[in-house]
Amino acid sequence: MSEQLPPLDSALWSDWVYFLRAYKVVIERVSQDLADAAMPTLIEYSVLWWLSHAEDRRLRLVDLSKGVLVSKSRVTRLMNSLVEEGYGRREQDQSDKRVTYAVRTSEGLEARERATPTFAVAFNKYFASRLEGRQ
Repeated sequence: MSEQLPPLDSALWSDWVYFLRAYKVVIERVSQDLADAAMPTLIEYSVLWWLSHAEDRRLRLVDLSKGVLVSKSRVTRLMNSLVEEGYGRREQDQSDKRVTYAVRTSEGLEARERATPTFAVAFNKYFASRLEGRQ
């Protein structure tokens, strides 16, 4: 016997669609501002942020994927790009060779620091300034 589902509230559905559209617009605008300033992409910036705030500037790939809200395979591709740019490197766990860490390099720190002013302005302009009760 199948479970009876509650009816879908059309007002809630409209709110959901509004939320998704707003998310998409904010991501696109922040991404464009970073691109216009020749900075790392938004997802690269996010990875560098997480690694910069992690203990020893490193995270297991699986934990990094949870932090930046992408799949482990996407984090693997991102790390390929970051390694190529000199912003990161991979390290294998010495006690468990199945575990790989993403590590931020000093070049990655410099890239994040260069991008932070652009990101902060875009973040405030497109997101934070629009939150109710915030200035």
